Amino acid sequence: MKLSTKNLNNLGKAFPADLHGILVYGPDAGHVDEVSRKIGKSHVEDLRDPFQVEEIGFNLAKEDPALLSDAVMSLSMTGGNRLVIVRECTDALASTLEEIGGFELTEAKLLILAGSLSPRSKLRKVFEESKRLGALPCYTDQEGDLKSLIQATMDDAGISIKPDAMDYLISHLGSDRLTTRAELDKLILYAGADDKLDLHSVVELVGDGGPIILDAIAWGVADANIEALLLALNRYDSTSQNPITCLRTTISHFQKLRTARTLLDQGYSPKDAAESLRPPIFWNKVPQFQKQLTQWSIQQINSAINRLSEAEALCKTTGYPSMTIASQILLGVCIKGSKRISSG
Repeated sequence: MKLSTKNLNNLGKAFPADLHGILVYGPDAGHVDEVSRKIGKSHVEDLRDPFQVEEIGFNLAKEDPALLSDAVMSLSMTGGNRLVIVRECTDALASTLEEIGGFELTEAKLLILAGSLSPRSKLRKVFEESKRLGALPCYTDQEGDLKSLIQATMDDAGISIKPDAMDYLISHLGSDRLTTRAELDKLILYAGADDKLDLHSVVELVGDGGPIILDAIAWGVADANIEALLLALNRYDSTSQNPITCLRTTISHFQKLRTARTLLDQGYSPKDAAESLRPPIFWNKVPQFQKQLTQWSIQQINSAINRLSEAEALCKTTGYPSMTIASQILLGVCIKGSKRISSG
């Protein structure tokens, strides 16, 4: 069964009685985690209670498929509802989960978390086509969603934010929900008794954190600026954040380039193509983005996106240090672009 974010309010109140399990998937791991927690808390009171919640590692479930089936058929030792969670799931568990979807009844509800899944994904198809399973996509926050999130967070804290400061946050946050939440919490703490935020304070605070470093990596690659990229990667490595986040941020930037480049190829001016994007490119970055548009063709952009997507897969599957993999491939894309621009 296909679910949508429009169902989230109801899912946050009660786990559907007719569903054995829900798959929550998307490129933003923080968003997936936040939505999953909301759904999970609708079924059990405490997600940390070992008698109510059982987390099964993906690799363990893959090696022993019966483990998952046994878990959803087990009663709670203390009574009440039970929830079984599997994180970072892939198509490797599709057949096992399809079998569970065919059960008449289960004692526990199932919550499956996954990254990006294409329409051809076996796992996604199992949940979308089953009457007893549901698939809920979580996409990267778009302008309207992000603005609503920021405004609601500030309203709850009793803080007013000026329009230009809001525009800045919309253009610099959103690639990762956990990072967005952390930055908003930092802003709330800073606002304190003043109960207001202006552009100067927002730039100063957010500029000192993860989102700006992530942006610097993405823009460094797209600018084919090797020196700027190396500096940003060193700063990012020192924060000990998840390397996959910087890959996804860079992929997101190249997806924006692809959208705008398509318009450019259709006859739009670089300025009009850049300004058509939503959420918009922040005003002081528009000239830089226009230059990138003229330096990357659609084929080159697609090649970069494919290479960065491969890097994410390698980070998850090879066992080698993720930051090393991410840095090498980001640098490779950047160097390739630099050589092409220099020779052209």
